[in-house]
Amino acid sequence: IVALQGRILREFTPPLCNRTLFRRDDHRCLYCGGQFARAELTRDHVLPTSRGGTDRWENVVAACKRCNWEKDNQTPEEARMPLLAVPFRPNPWERVLADQMEYLSQRFRAERAWAA
Repeated sequence: IVALQGRILREFTPPLCNRTLFRRDDHRCLYCGGQFARAELTRDHVLPTSRGGTDRWENVVAACKRCNWEKDNQTPEEARMPLLAVPFRPNPWERVLADQMEYLSQRFRAERAWAA
């Protein structure tokens, strides 16, 4: 809960570009869980645009080139590549702290080790 002293602020959403997308996803492929350099990541549409998916925060994730190629024009379920996290629209009032991200990163690695 945020107290704003009676002021109502217009909601701000960062622009959807690869830089902010990769930052939101901690430069991590949300399919395999690996952490990659910006040049090694791509924007993947959970529901492909060719199948009616839109280019919005709730439908895009960071994906390594290998996983994006493997998923192809399918949904994660069809490709049998479950997402490690649900894509969301970031807002400036919620931040994942470094220690929280470290905990989540450990979970990503554990999930992938279990699934392999």
